[in-house]
This record gives sequence, structure tokens and C-alpha cells, in this order.
Amino acid sequence: MKKLSIFLIVLLGFVSQGCVSSQPISEKSSFILWKSSQFKYADMGFISERSDGIKVEIYGSGVALMRLNITKDRICMSSLECMGKREFNRKILSYNYPDDILTNIFESKEIFDGRGIVKKRDGFEQKIFSKGEYDILYKVTKSEMIFEDRYNSILIKVKNL
Repeated sequence: MKKLSIFLIVLLGFVSQGCVSSQPISEKSSFILWKSSQFKYADMGFISERSDGIKVEIYGSGVALMRLNITKDRICMSSLECMGKREFNRKILSYNYPDDILTNIFESKEIFDGRGIVKKRDGFEQKIFSKGEYDILYKVTKSEMIFEDRYNSILIKVKNL
């Protein structure tokens, strides 16, 4: 009986740790637009920063239209199977993007190791160009983030509420 009690206590400890790790560290309500050749989403949603990654949800009429979970190694999108970051970039964004670009975008951090960055009073801007690969304008302020790649026809915009 004593061994069973110890086993249950240890098991409950693992289960509760799993639940705690998925709790948001921060969560913000935002207007989120994602427009590419494969996806077109534009509506209210939430961006949650968690200890195990980032969760992005876009809602329309109270129904989740899109869920995106970004962890250290993988990206899972509601309409797709989970895949590694490099594979996600190759299939959905651009083969030429660095693996962590989507993480950095939704965390409003610099991309491409800060290449082309110009610091602004309330954020920064990056213009990154490589002929035949990408033509990126990335702007981050306290109120919004805009990632636009004109070459690959990708627009991701987050307006914080």
C-alpha cells in the first residue's frame, strides 16, 4: 500500500508538471492577419508565450479558424501535420528562411540575426533582400508587427489590442 501511495504521488507530480508547463507566461489579444499563397486568415486572436513555445490562435465568430503551436523544434498548424521548422519553412514560407523565423516574428524579435536592422524610437525595422529568394520588410513597434516578403507573397501582421 505504501509503495502504491508513493507511486501515485510521483505520478501526480509528473502530470501536474505537464499541466503547469503549458500555462501561458504571457498572453495578448491581437488582430492577426496571415496572407500567403496557401493561407488567408484575418481576425481577432491570441498570442500566448509559454515555457514550451508559442501558441497563436485566430478566431472568427467565436470559432478557432487557425491554431499554430511553435515549439523549440516543431511547428504544428491546425490544418497541417506537425513538422520540423525547416520543413515548415520549405513547404509553407520559404526554403531560404532561417529555422526560427516564425518564432522570432511572433515574439517580435529581430530576424536573420539582425541583418539590415534600423532601431526606431518605439521599435525597429529591417529591410532584407536577396535576389530570387526574398524581399522582406519587417517592422516592429509597441503596437504592431508587420512582416512582408514581396518576393514570396507573404504578409503576417499583428496589431496588439
